[in-house]
Amino acid sequence: MVLLMLPHSVWADEPLVEQVRDAITRSVGYLAQAQQPDGSFLVLRCSDAALSKCGLDRSPASEMVVSSPATAVVLAGLWRVTDPRADGVNVKARNFLHEQMDQDGFFGNYRLRSPADGPMCPGEFRQLDLTALNRSVLEGFGELLPPIADQLSSYQTARGVFYPFAVPPSEVTAITSGGAAQKQFARQHGPLMRHYGPLMLELLGEVDPMVNADVFQYLVLHRLMPSALCQYLVRVATEEWDGGFSYFVDSPYAFTATFSQAYQHGAICLEPVKQRLQERLLRDQHEDGSWGTVVETAWAATSLINLGYEGPTLERAIQALLRQQQPDGSWERALWRKLRGHPFWFGSKEVSTGIVLETLDRFQTPKNSGRHSNAGGEATGAEANRTGVVRLLAAWSAEGASRACARSSKRPQIPSIDARPHRISTTVRFHQRPG
Repeated sequence: MVLLMLPHSVWADEPLVEQVRDAITRSVGYLAQAQQPDGSFLVLRCSDAALSKCGLDRSPASEMVVSSPATAVVLAGLWRVTDPRADGVNVKARNFLHEQMDQDGFFGNYRLRSPADGPMCPGEFRQLDLTALNRSVLEGFGELLPPIADQLSSYQTARGVFYPFAVPPSEVTAITSGGAAQKQFARQHGPLMRHYGPLMLELLGEVDPMVNADVFQYLVLHRLMPSALCQYLVRVATEEWDGGFSYFVDSPYAFTATFSQAYQHGAICLEPVKQRLQERLLRDQHEDGSWGTVVETAWAATSLINLGYEGPTLERAIQALLRQQQPDGSWERALWRKLRGHPFWFGSKEVSTGIVLETLDRFQTPKNSGRHSNAGGEATGAEANRTGVVRLLAAWSAEGASRACARSSKRPQIPSIDARPHRISTTVRFHQRPG
């Protein structure tokens, strides 16, 4: 899911807010310790949905993945935190994300850390939802990135939706039809084809709800709201949800969190389904205040905050999250992402903690103290005090450059960073025809 929404206005009693602040402080301490030397946060690749078969967390043989979206999720949780420890963590994490971005401003798939898997270049396979997520986080900190609107529009289908990867729809049709185009594609993306097999070809032409929600939310941040894409998301939100909701995420609450974020950012085309979505979330809450795992509970609570709900259901959800915080300040590992048809499930304490931290921070932060609280996009609050820290990201580290893949000689040039988020030109034309 993607972040950068206006915070929820505080309505809960002061003792609960104080508990939330204490939990946030302890979670920052955990994340500062858990961050890797390269600035990333790891996610475990497990062989079961319960995330019980993942190997030893710090063993060289463990199935650990260097994941740009996992790092972005944690960075999202730290977005408005004023704890001094968060500043150093943020700088390192954002440097890491920059290292994963290709020269055109896109992000690739996971870079596997296990020696048996070998290196995988960050630009090996561009994925649109990861690009939307990572860029939303970086731009939320006021960073100027290479514009991608022209390229994004070229990946939109005639129905107005997006496939998961940065491949033009006409090429997707040719590749999935077999023949020479498919063979050439397999040669160009050998490591991923060997890793995922025929499933990769199936994914190429899949219209996935989470991918499209992430892309739409990113476009809304840039004042672009393709009507056909919005109508597709409204249809998804009104359908009955069952298992296997998405190729990449099992829980529908990941979708509601991203969908509701777009609504909060001004996607008025989502208004017709707002009430129904809120009622469904309220109906699904368990007696203990949760919606299942800590990650699902955080996603659902964030959805309610985005939709403007204020009431006891939200307070019960926050209390449920607080009860599950571990002594070290973290939250237990819970399923975050998966790939349907492939025996891998992803999650980690770091990712769970980042997702819960974002929810808690939005619950306890007074309204209009966020970075996007004013119409002009100027930084406010804690961001104004971090300008010096932000500017540290204007250059690449020598260590990071040395880790780049040999064939990726061109690296993106990072411009000097100021406090204003970059805006995509609103003249880019997206398909408006309903799907």
